[in-house]
Amino acid sequence: MRYSLRWLCRYVQLTCTPEELFNRFTETGTEVERFWRHGIEDPRIVVAEILSWDRHPNADRLRVCRVSTGAQGEHQIVCGATNFKQGDRVALALPGSRLPDGKLIEPVKIRGVSSDGMLCSQKELGISQEAEGIWILPPDWSLGTPLCQWIPADILFEIETTPNRPDLLCHEGLAREAAAIGCGEFFPVETGPLAPCDQPLDWPVKLEVPEACPYYGATLLEDVTVGPSPSWLQALLWAIGKRPINNVVDVTNFVLWELGEPLHAFDADSLDGRIIVRYGQPGESFLGLDGRLYTLDSSMLVIADGQKAHALAGILGGQESAIGPQTRRVLLESAWFEPAVIRRTARKLSLHSDAAYRFERRVDPSAVLRARDRAVLLLGEVAGARLRRSPLVVGEPPPGPGPVRLRYSKIWAFLGVSLSQEEVQAMLQRLGVRCVEEGKNFAVWLPPSWRSDLGEEVDLLEEIVRLTGTQSISGRLPSGRMAPGRVDEAFDRMERLRRALAARGWQECLCIPLLPRGEGDQHGLELANPISSQYARLRLSLKEGLVNVAALNVSRGNRVVRLFEMGRVFRRTQQGMVSEEERLGILWAGEIGEVHWAAPVREVDFYDIKGVVDWLCDRWELLPVEGPIELSEELQLQTGLEVTGYYAEFSLAKYLTSPKLRMLGSFQPLPAHPPVRRDLAILVPASVEHREVLQKLWDCACSLVERIELFDCFVDQEGVRIPAGYKSLGYRLTYRAGDRTLTDEEVNRLQSQLIDRLKQVLPCTVREGSPMRSSAG
Repeated sequence: MRYSLRWLCRYVQLTCTPEELFNRFTETGTEVERFWRHGIEDPRIVVAEILSWDRHPNADRLRVCRVSTGAQGEHQIVCGATNFKQGDRVALALPGSRLPDGKLIEPVKIRGVSSDGMLCSQKELGISQEAEGIWILPPDWSLGTPLCQWIPADILFEIETTPNRPDLLCHEGLAREAAAIGCGEFFPVETGPLAPCDQPLDWPVKLEVPEACPYYGATLLEDVTVGPSPSWLQALLWAIGKRPINNVVDVTNFVLWELGEPLHAFDADSLDGRIIVRYGQPGESFLGLDGRLYTLDSSMLVIADGQKAHALAGILGGQESAIGPQTRRVLLESAWFEPAVIRRTARKLSLHSDAAYRFERRVDPSAVLRARDRAVLLLGEVAGARLRRSPLVVGEPPPGPGPVRLRYSKIWAFLGVSLSQEEVQAMLQRLGVRCVEEGKNFAVWLPPSWRSDLGEEVDLLEEIVRLTGTQSISGRLPSGRMAPGRVDEAFDRMERLRRALAARGWQECLCIPLLPRGEGDQHGLELANPISSQYARLRLSLKEGLVNVAALNVSRGNRVVRLFEMGRVFRRTQQGMVSEEERLGILWAGEIGEVHWAAPVREVDFYDIKGVVDWLCDRWELLPVEGPIELSEELQLQTGLEVTGYYAEFSLAKYLTSPKLRMLGSFQPLPAHPPVRRDLAILVPASVEHREVLQKLWDCACSLVERIELFDCFVDQEGVRIPAGYKSLGYRLTYRAGDRTLTDEEVNRLQSQLIDRLKQVLPCTVREGSPMRSSAG
């Protein structure tokens, strides 16, 4: 959030330099991210008036302007902007002046025409980021006067406020904090009571949902003249990056940044004489001040009359009741809204405003009437507004923080700092905390309404150490026993697999698990409030993210792309629940390796990635859920991947939860006895996959089976040698014992037992004439 030091000094008399103030803010937990000089310091940048203009004789997009600076005479300026007309007041940088960015203005010739200075935009003067056209000044700014008289030099600074300190979201709150941390004397904003009125306000206000809006104030102002704000008000708004609109709207913005309480001004004549605070109706439309049409639902709080909604409560006003030049009566809203309700609506509509930012963090209930009184006073000054009817207030403000008991002995026990009771009381009183009861070794303190974060004893202890300074806490070594940490088994297994892939030349990716909204995907999980349309749903697979990374690498000239990612995928089950699963995705695209003089360049093919898949399945016992497959042309065109690529995805559920895994075993010495091999040919339906058969073989095998490998796959389309619709799979089983040489009789018996068990768990038959070949060594 951006703040103005000149504005801040309206409420605090500093006893230190700006740099010391910013350092002290940061030391006490209010981090100042950066600060910089703002405003116009060069007196040769002045107010000028457009007398006339003509087209440039040698350039279609340039204009030759004649401007006046009053007593300083007339000047000829060549300008490329088109947003001005005769009689407009503009900012003129005379020759010899220097812009805030250091640029020196000198007389020049542009396409053969002399230009005696420069007409400046707001961006060129460092006022704002608006660079479209030159800056059109208020008509009451005197000709020839330096702009530094209207936009004084200032120091701006940005603060990162924490969610528990909404009181720092205004200049008065920052001034109060500056005084509390010992940097000056605080002077609160003088609002004063409103002048009494003889007539009550006959404008019914109905709170249909008091749990969402328990406190609402309405004030009717008449004889309002809408126009530009005075220069002092515009200058303060420009300083914090807010564009002045008109005097009524500018006052509400000024009060928001002064006191932290958002207000809203309705054109009273556009309402039907009632105010109803209610939830929106399903499908109800609302046209906002930003020109967008919003569709409401029953969870969104609105401010309405008897006909329609005129504002999203605490977030955005409506276009139909906006303040305009024709406005003569203003209904001023000052209210307190439940933070959760405002936050929910803002997120659903992806709509954020200065008002919503404050209501979401809980504004000070006592500021509701203070802000109203301050706005009424200012509107009387800058817009001629008159208060003829007493303001209306409905409901009660929410309760503030309750009393907190502080034991003085806890200061040393928690903080290790020795402070006297007088020192503690002085610190807390600077924060606005009042002592309501005092005992021998304790005191009961009542936090102010703007410090809703002070609810427990530890909160007061935090404030004490914050004001004392962490540098005052002495360093002490911790005492007690240090318990050894435990290694998480699942994390350790993930790390082993990650290191193994990296050792084989694969590079790990971490892709965002959010993807654009998909069509026709009944298992996808769409976000209720995505940050953008590109991140609207949770991923069902790791493929899309890896393909996008591969396309980026190839476009940058990387010829060898071997990527993997270990992460979660999300899907909706048939019961409507959400399922999350850890998976591994691998993608190999481009060439198989770096160019070498002794080896030809070759693109990756199916068998390259199949070898990796076999290694992951056999060595690491991973279960494939997709692939290996070649990436489709549609996906390659969609992502811009210009080379052939292959992808495979595995479930890590079994790998992470199995009690024993072969690849995690201890060291085994080299075998001293020869192996015995047997071949097994079985018939299975063509729909049965090799990985299913292999898994069943391992389940049925005894502990002496060392290896199982597929060496043959036969399909007879004519159905002569084997029935149609079946396939023959040939497996070679390797038996070995660690303490002896196995005999043929022993191996034959083990093989027969395996076949019997396999027939019970798999629809298969051993082919007639199946070789039971034996080999040793």
